[in-house]
Amino acid sequence: MENDRIFVSIASYRDVQLIPTLSDLIDNCSDPTRLDIHVLNQFGEECPNFKVIQEVNAKGANIQIKGVPYKNSKGVCWARHLLKSLYSGQKYYMQLDSHHRFVKDWDLSCEEMLSDLKDAGYEHPFLTAYLPSFDPYDDPNKRVMEPWQLNFDRFTLTDDCVFFKPSTMVNWRKLKLPMPSRFVSGHFIFAYGDICDVEFYHPEYFFHGEEIFMSCSLFLSARVGFNPHKVVAWHEYTRNYRGNKKVWDDMPDWHVRDKNSHKINQEFFRLIPRTRDFSKYEKTFVKSLREYEIFSGILFQSRAVQAETLACKPPPNLYTYKRRSDWLKSFIMIRRHCLDVYHKQLPDLEKLAYVAVIYKKGDQELFREDLLHKHLQPIFDERAKTGEQFYKFWTEFKHSELPDNAVVWPYIKDEGWGDRIDFTLR
Repeated sequence: MENDRIFVSIASYRDVQLIPTLSDLIDNCSDPTRLDIHVLNQFGEECPNFKVIQEVNAKGANIQIKGVPYKNSKGVCWARHLLKSLYSGQKYYMQLDSHHRFVKDWDLSCEEMLSDLKDAGYEHPFLTAYLPSFDPYDDPNKRVMEPWQLNFDRFTLTDDCVFFKPSTMVNWRKLKLPMPSRFVSGHFIFAYGDICDVEFYHPEYFFHGEEIFMSCSLFLSARVGFNPHKVVAWHEYTRNYRGNKKVWDDMPDWHVRDKNSHKINQEFFRLIPRTRDFSKYEKTFVKSLREYEIFSGILFQSRAVQAETLACKPPPNLYTYKRRSDWLKSFIMIRRHCLDVYHKQLPDLEKLAYVAVIYKKGDQELFREDLLHKHLQPIFDERAKTGEQFYKFWTEFKHSELPDNAVVWPYIKDEGWGDRIDFTLR
């Protein structure tokens, strides 16, 4: 491999933060001449491709920018797959979004952590994280200065996808090495270049499903992920600065594309019969899906998790079971879902006595929660704060059955039941 060079992949979609991200990446690198930066700029009028080329101060970095009109985009996974195909033997591989900031000498810090993991006996370690957040409107004042770890969030009820969430890393000041991770983030990977031997990107994914596919593919290919125990960079999560310039705002059929992604995911994890050939992606697998389930504490067929995983303890999960049946009994079938209710479908808060949220399988009621005024107030406040068009009704419950429909049903003071709002989940 070429001596000490870093291949950097950045997929950008109509992002005015692209230029500040590139500038900060380069300015804070110990030696920018080591960087081979490849950008796929899915551009619009707010960040035209020529502007990026003109304004980025390379400082000796090798920057290759491919411009694609945003209307020709096929989604972030298509973009990242295309960029990964350009890897050409650099010692390190780095994958980013286009809205980041970086610590001084971020490259040396990442390399040191990888080297320490190698010395500790890990043959193919890599760093990944939902990086701590920053606010481009108030930077650097609102940079979170603690490293984050990746945790399990939920199985989605509609399409069986595993979602993740971050939290502050436990005891990070006392750690000598990065923390082992069950999952892989799409917006930050730093690895040795041989990670590109693994086909961890399926270009037909549109948005959701990408990260659990990567997490499993890399683990089964004997790559071990770690969350950095030091802050190396920051990520912007809200996307508020971008207005209505996200891919799901621009593509009326994004739901169809995303549904196809979920079908790929369900086939890959054998939750539905396969119609696709995954041999290209499975050729580097040396471990089994069951080994990943033992490591992560996630059971795909049952859409269930173990208590260690829910408690955000570092993997691998303990396996002290004499029989497989005992291991299976250790999983918790927890259902967590958000029902988005269009704001005009509910009366004003002061008119509501309560709102019933009901999850069912067919006509069988699995769970019901009656939300009183004290529960509804924060839901209404959140919509007012964000300016979104929907009230978000989050529900969590345990049940062995998967609900296939749900109801949000307001009970109006002095009037009785209002119009029920029905949801099809599966």
